[in-house]
Amino acid sequence: MADYQVAALGFAMLNIFFIILESHSIKKLITPYSLTALPFIVIVLISNFFLIDLDFPPITLRTQFFIQVQLLIFIFASFSVSLFFDLGKIPGSKKYSKPADEFSANALLIIALSWFSILIIFRKVLSLFAAHGGWIYFGDPEYELQMISGFHAHITQLAKVCFIFLVMIYKKAKYKKAILVTLAGLFFAVAIIQIKYHILWLILMTFIFVNAEDTPKKQLKNLAWAGLVLLLIFNLFWVALKIAWGNFGFSNVHVYEYIAKQTANYLATGSMLLDKWLNYPNVRPDWTVITVLKNIYNLIVGNRIMYDFVPMVSLGFTRIGPGISSNVGTAFGTYYIIGGWWLTLAYSIITSVVYYIVYFISYARYNLTLIFFNLLFLTITTLTFFGTYYNSLSTYEMPVVFILLVLILKLINYIKKMLVT
Repeated sequence: MADYQVAALGFAMLNIFFIILESHSIKKLITPYSLTALPFIVIVLISNFFLIDLDFPPITLRTQFFIQVQLLIFIFASFSVSLFFDLGKIPGSKKYSKPADEFSANALLIIALSWFSILIIFRKVLSLFAAHGGWIYFGDPEYELQMISGFHAHITQLAKVCFIFLVMIYKKAKYKKAILVTLAGLFFAVAIIQIKYHILWLILMTFIFVNAEDTPKKQLKNLAWAGLVLLLIFNLFWVALKIAWGNFGFSNVHVYEYIAKQTANYLATGSMLLDKWLNYPNVRPDWTVITVLKNIYNLIVGNRIMYDFVPMVSLGFTRIGPGISSNVGTAFGTYYIIGGWWLTLAYSIITSVVYYIVYFISYARYNLTLIFFNLLFLTITTLTFFGTYYNSLSTYEMPVVFILLVLILKLINYIKKMLVT
């Protein structure tokens, strides 16, 4: 057995031990640490014991050590922050969905906003198809670029927020059938944009919310199902692209090879590529961490320069395996190429502490906005194995839209109450 395989077993055993220890402490399996660590455990084991036989590189000892240091910061934050909260209130919590109940009477308004956003998105999609030769344009790389800018790109945030809102109010709301149809419409509208993290966020945030009150045993079972669903969604994306390109066939072995390679690419290559990124600390400008703020400032002052964060948080595409190139190196790697060890450690310390503060307060106070931020942070940290999302405008825009919608709905409820009295 190679040294990187022995290290992989040690890496998995150590983090599984901490996951069990934490779950016994707070009686929850879904936490910032576990959702950060579990993908890395799966990736390291699959990569070092299976993907290496398909000509993929192993995840090296150096990479495993680098990731482990960050994960130790997360588990330390868990036990440190938990000292300030009464953990006895969390295990028996059955009120996590209650704060949304006050908005259940606004279901029709949220449904209307949902269909407005769906129509805007589909109008853009159909216009692109009409201008570029039909639905086969879905498989063109330019399609994705067209969908990430303009009015419809901002409407996508409204669609995502409406989706989460409908999930939150579903139990207490009337018109359940209308809500289910609307959720399906929103899901399809967000998926057809082809920006994969949008739909992944919806799936993960919904999963976390629905399972927030469950026991660790049930959360573990549902985590396994969620992983399978996410894998299926990814594969459906590749199938859709193959159909758009006109070379899909059930008996075509190359289709299955393509799907397998793309799945391995999105799942594991960030950790594989991280070893090379560790050779290039501080090669990106330090202001890269505030790219969004610089763009917002330029917009306010009328400066037309808008920085594209994608090339700023990457070293470019690098060949990883047979026919596979990647430009991601995990969220930890992104901060390493911007500011080396110190910025990476600062990122891990700040995010882990903030995540756990929001996590525990969301259970203690049952505030809908705090619950939303907890869902958002848990989703972002789950995808740490892929990359960082704090350089993307939508990470900040989605919470703003959510808060505005909460305020509007509260105002409507207040006016209704005043009219009744």
